[in-house]
Amino acid sequence: MSQGLSALTEREREVLALMGQGLSNQRIAEALCINVGTVRSHLNRIYDKTDLGGRSQAMRYAIAHGLVSTLSEE
Repeated sequence: MSQGLSALTEREREVLALMGQGLSNQRIAEALCINVGTVRSHLNRIYDKTDLGGRSQAMRYAIAHGLVSTLSEE
């Protein structure tokens, strides 16, 4: 059951936005000063809350919902 973007915590939105920019879990962890396991936990909760099937779907979701700007928008 998809709860959508409004169900995500602020931290989950941050993780989703960084992933949408193409950052690896390690780079997301470094950017947010958390460990990689915590990033994975956030991603799993994001996937559950949004019914996304994985990283590529989540990246498209982040762009579609304005968490990431595309090059054509800059």
